[in-house]
Amino acid sequence: MRLEDVQSCRETRLLAERKLALIEERIADLTRMRRMLKGLIAECAAGQRPRSCPIIATLSPNPTVADRGN
Repeated sequence: MRLEDVQSCRETRLLAERKLALIEERIADLTRMRRMLKGLIAECAAGQRPRSCPIIATLSPNPTVADRGN
């Protein structure tokens, strides 16, 4: 790849744009996860769900019927 090569520059820019899009997608996913975890932590600390831990209930692959109702 040469610095003067317009085609190489274009390809490099496209690769960088794709990488940026992936990074932005990951940041958005992490932001959603952070918001969800903050809410679960607050729910747990407030004792709003005394029967089950809201963190475990949410992260469990097989929530029980009782957990779905809360």
